[in-house]
Amino acid sequence: MTQYAKTKDRRPNNHIPNTYQAHKAWNKYRPNDPIISGEGFVIHHIDLNNQNNSKGNLQKMTREDHTILHNKTRIMSDTTKAAISKANKGNKIWLGRKHSESSKKKMSESQSGKNQPKRIVSEETKLKMSIAQTKRHQQRRALCQ
Repeated sequence: MTQYAKTKDRRPNNHIPNTYQAHKAWNKYRPNDPIISGEGFVIHHIDLNNQNNSKGNLQKMTREDHTILHNKTRIMSDTTKAAISKANKGNKIWLGRKHSESSKKKMSESQSGKNQPKRIVSEETKLKMSIAQTKRHQQRRALCQ
């Protein structure tokens, strides 16, 4: 049985969250490409109406790409822009700058495993991770076209 991602419902009258309904609709329309809980995919409503679960209005995408998509269209007030600009004032951007040798050494050590526990990953898990990464890359390419 397919598991659907469920959201915490804080609304009265036991209203079924639309996330569940959108996932259920997606799996009905596209049984060969189901949404499974924990895989990191979400359903985007193309017309931005989360009550419209028609086949042509649903798009499967990674949570990351979905967040980026909605933040691209975010409109900020001049006050918000000014506050962000003020908060970033004085921050130095690293473009064109080089790390010191001591910083390079620290970064290298942190990535080499000296400061991190050894992770044992089975071949099966590596394969699943590789497949998931390939799917994410394919979806990102599709979004850019």
